[in-house]
Amino acid sequence: MKLDNLDKKKKWWNLPVWGEKSILQKLLGILGAGKIIQGKREIDFETVGIHKQALAELRVLTPIAKALDDAKFTSREFKSFLEVKSNLIQGRGEYEGINNFIALLSGAIEAKDSFLKIEQIELSYRSLKQQEFYNYIFELLGKVYGEEKGRKGKPEKNLTKNEFYQEVQKKLDEVIPKIRTEEGKKALESYQKTLENLSKDKESLALKLLQLFKQYDLKDFSILKKISDMVIYLQDKNIENLNECLTLGKANQEIFGKLAQIIGLPESKREPKTYAIMLQYTALSYKHQGSYSQFARLIEVLQQWKSFYQSVISIREEYPRHEYNQPPEFTQEIPGEILYNKYKDYRGLV
Repeated sequence: MKLDNLDKKKKWWNLPVWGEKSILQKLLGILGAGKIIQGKREIDFETVGIHKQALAELRVLTPIAKALDDAKFTSREFKSFLEVKSNLIQGRGEYEGINNFIALLSGAIEAKDSFLKIEQIELSYRSLKQQEFYNYIFELLGKVYGEEKGRKGKPEKNLTKNEFYQEVQKKLDEVIPKIRTEEGKKALESYQKTLENLSKDKESLALKLLQLFKQYDLKDFSILKKISDMVIYLQDKNIENLNECLTLGKANQEIFGKLAQIIGLPESKREPKTYAIMLQYTALSYKHQGSYSQFARLIEVLQQWKSFYQSVISIREEYPRHEYNQPPEFTQEIPGEILYNKYKDYRGLV
């Protein structure tokens, strides 16, 4: 059969009505594109699958979020703590520029017992060799955190924390045999272990603070205990506002002034209002540190939840019921939506 005669043999439904496509081709095109069936269109399989998978993820995440949820997260004081934390991080208004100094204050309070132990050893054991050891430690701290100059006046490379401890151990090994009493030897060994404890925090803030205390020749570490006592006192007070903290800030300006010098707080910030903010946040942080860890985990889960939630909402809005034949799961309640709505107004956290 000649190829020219093939078109003459086509059935009527395969013949073009207009253009080059036959009735059958046009009908298949309409059905394939998900066109009108009983007045509504069909949703493509890929979209239905994405919706189904997102719902499945929400069903997994919701019980985890519910287990982490706690009534205390919506208390006025906890919300006040979150607000202060956010203000400090963002540097809003009077909170600008003091976040790092609060971290140093917290580090100092955490390390106060170690500082007091070092102070006690230095005051109680004062042979020439022991004093030589203490002075050498200060020199080493300067090489870790200070601007040590070489012979030509150029800054030398700072010691790493590991190099610092290697040098401390070397000096200890050199001095110990020259100490006459066992008690004196044990005191220096305890001193060295206390130094190691000071570097256990991630940023080694405590070790840096020790260097700053010695740099400013402020040997009275008891000011840290006094500030720590203020923080403990505030635990049982209403500190949603600054009134209680401001009273303490005004009454203890001399103590805070000494600490401000050590941690390098700018002169413009050395006033009772700043001290009150530092006290308020530190007290709230200590009071809610356990709760905040749990809350942070909840927020992390809700942020994961939100990404799948947005997929479900987006698909449902794109394929409304009055235009499309929706599968049954399109009308199901979204798992965890009530819990999410509870926290969605927590600024910048969810």
